[in-house]
Amino acid sequence: MIRDRYIADNIAKKFKLDKSQIKRLLPPMGGCIATDEITVNGHLVGYMYRDEPFFENDSG
Repeated sequence: MIRDRYIADNIAKKFKLDKSQIKRLLPPMGGCIATDEITVNGHLVGYMYRDEPFFENDSG
């Protein structure tokens, strides 16, 4: 199922997955950034990495 979401400039994005299709696999550890290639077009994640934290509440 594809859902609509409105962003700041009112352009509708149709995300590949509905929020009900997303499963938590690990406890919350912060957030991440994913491109539209992944979130909208449904491409698989090729690689990811974690940086060193910059401040106390930064998970890296």
